[in-house]
Amino acid sequence: MQMRSIRKLKIGAGPTAGAADLCVWTNGRSILLRRVIIILYVAFMLSLLTSAQLQSQAIYLHAVQMTLFKDLNVPEAFDFLKNQIYRRHERFLVALPSGFVSDITSCSAFQLLHDDPEACLVIHMHAAAGNVASGHRIPNFCVLYSASGRPDKIHILAFDYRGFGASTGTPSEHGLILDEISIVK
Repeated sequence: MQMRSIRKLKIGAGPTAGAADLCVWTNGRSILLRRVIIILYVAFMLSLLTSAQLQSQAIYLHAVQMTLFKDLNVPEAFDFLKNQIYRRHERFLVALPSGFVSDITSCSAFQLLHDDPEACLVIHMHAAAGNVASGHRIPNFCVLYSASGRPDKIHILAFDYRGFGASTGTPSEHGLILDEISIVK
C-alpha cells in the first residue's frame, strides 16, 4: 500500500514572512514526471540522428573548421619556414586538367619525381574532422621530413577529401574512396 503525503514547508521568518507555503510532493508523481522528461529527451536526441545531414556531420565532422583565423595558403602560419613548401611548379601543375590520364609518364608531376631517382613521395591521407593543416597533421609532416635524413628528397602530398577544408562537395564513403583512388593513380 502506497502512502501519499504532501509535506508543507513553511517559509521562515524575515523578509519572506507571510509568503505562501511550498508544497513538496513525495509520492510517485515526481518520479513519473522525471521518467517522462528523460524519455522525451532521449527520443528527441534519437530523432536528430535520423536526419541525413546530421548523421553526415556526426560521422565526418567536416564542417568544423579547426584552423580558424589562419589562411591555408600561407604555410608560414603553420610554422613552416618561408620557401619550405615547394611551389616552383605549382602554377603549372594547378593549370593541368584534373582527372585520370592515359599515360602517367607524360605528366609533369611524374617527370618531377622521375628526374630525381632518390626522391620519395609520401601520400598523406588524413582522417575525418578538419583539414590538412589541423591538429597533429603539421607535426606529422615535420616528423616525416626530419626522419628521412634528407628532407630535400621527401615530397609529401597532403590533400583534403571532398567536403573538407578548401575542397568542394559533400563527404560520403563512396566519394572518399574515389578521392583516394584518384590521388594514388
